[in-house]
Parts: sequence; C-alpha cells; structure tokens
Amino acid sequence: MNHEVAWNWLWENVERVVSSTVPLPRPYEKAVRNFMFGLQEEQLQTIRIKTYADFFTRCPAGQEYFKQSTTRLYFILDKINEMTVEMFASPLKLVEEISAVGLRHVGYGVPIELIPPFVACLSDTMAEFTTDDMAAKAYSWCLTLISKILNRVIMEGSTVVMKAINTNSEVELKKAISLAPRGQRAKQLLEVSVGTQSISPLYWAIDSGSLSVANAIIEDLLIIRADRDVYYYGCDALFTRHPEVLHRLCNSAPTLLLPLFDGLIWRSRLTSHGFRRVNYYVKHLIQ
Repeated sequence: MNHEVAWNWLWENVERVVSSTVPLPRPYEKAVRNFMFGLQEEQLQTIRIKTYADFFTRCPAGQEYFKQSTTRLYFILDKINEMTVEMFASPLKLVEEISAVGLRHVGYGVPIELIPPFVACLSDTMAEFTTDDMAAKAYSWCLTLISKILNRVIMEGSTVVMKAINTNSEVELKKAISLAPRGQRAKQLLEVSVGTQSISPLYWAIDSGSLSVANAIIEDLLIIRADRDVYYYGCDALFTRHPEVLHRLCNSAPTLLLPLFDGLIWRSRLTSHGFRRVNYYVKHLIQ
C-alpha cells in the first residue's frame, strides 16, 4: 500500500472520530449534571451496594484488590461519580487527578483487566436509575473516558522497577534495572512520571514495606560506574530528587541508614604506606 494512501486513510478516520465527538460535551454535560444531582441518597446507596455486588459476581478476582472497609468503597464510588461531572467543568484539572490516582494504582499493582468490568457494572447500574437515554449514554461515555485515561496511566507507569517493587523481590529489581543504561539508572529508580504527575519508586518501596527492594535501590544508586567518557554516581540524583531523604529514613526506615551512609564513602583498592585513600561524599548532608 502506498504510504500516502495509508496516511490519508489514518487522518480521515481521526477526522471522522473527532468530528463526531466534538459536539457531544455540551449536551452530555447538561444530561449528566441533571441526572447526578437528581439522585436521592436512598438511590445512591442502592447504586453503591448493587455496583460492588455485580462487580464481585462478574469478576471475583476484584475482591483481592477491594479489601477496604465498606465506607471506603462507597467513598471511591462517590468520587467516581463526582469525576463524571467534573470532567466537563475542569477537564485539565481532572486529568491530573486521574493521573495521580493511576500512579497510585501502579504502586498497588492493580491489573488493568479489572477496569472494564468495573466500568460496565457501574454504567449498567446507573442506567437502571434513569429513563433518559441521553443521561445514561452521557454517563457511560464520560466514565469510559475516565477509565481510558486511568488505563493509559497505569500502562505507562507500570515500569519493570515498579513491578519488582510490587513483588518485593530484590532479585527481580536487579534484573529489571540491569537493562537500563548507566546514565538512566538513577532516573528509573527515583521517578516514574506520567504527564505532570510522578511518584518515587524508592519512597513507594519504603511506604509499602518493601525494605529489601528499597535497600537494593539505595545500593544501586550509590555504586560508582564509568565508561570511557564519564563516571556515573547517583548521589546527586538521590539528594536532588529527595533532599529530605535522610529525615525520611530516620522516621520510616532506619535500617536503610547504614547502606545510605556506606554508599556515600569511596575506598581505594590500593594502599600506600599502610594507608588507603577514602572519599566521603557528605556535601548534601552538611548543607
């Protein structure tokens, strides 16, 4: 196939989809707002109960990830419903919020396969509480859009490092980071970014109790590597990304202080007159 024909075909399809979607937000916003604000508390409670009951019936594996209290589960559902209204009023702000939620889901190791059945159950349940086809269609459209953003964030944020942290496997972490170039290792160990949102794999490992993985991250960051042109040492990257890391370790993971301090010392292999040269990289500790 001629590449020009293929290119035209692609953008004709994009134009068709965009042209059919652009007029939707205005009528959909009105329909969703009227629908959501017209629901009574008794109806909302029924929606909460039925949505989770249907979801756990349709997808039993979801119970392994929805282990919170009933109050918390209901709060999650209410927040999703708020998002369907906010999507029209403040789309840019909401995309940032969804990105932050998606990155937390990466840390929790939530599989993206659970998102479509949850969306389907919630859409089907909400449709039972309205006779307005436009409202049901608008709600489903908005919920699907939110789920696609969340799905994209989880897929982009699920790096090999985050997957290793979720398994709390030091071996898996070393295997994952071994594929990274020397100049990129520190960034991959310290930051996972999607859009304007980011999380720290190191801090996530500490907060989730994966201390063996956090120990491996610190040790890897503070190994001095080199090629023909430059030395690579993650000390500056660590303290630039987390200037408060020392206080964080003191409060949350004091067992990691030893590998941190040990990594800030370089010892020469050679001795001279019974002495060995030692460098202490303490600049960031005394500033």
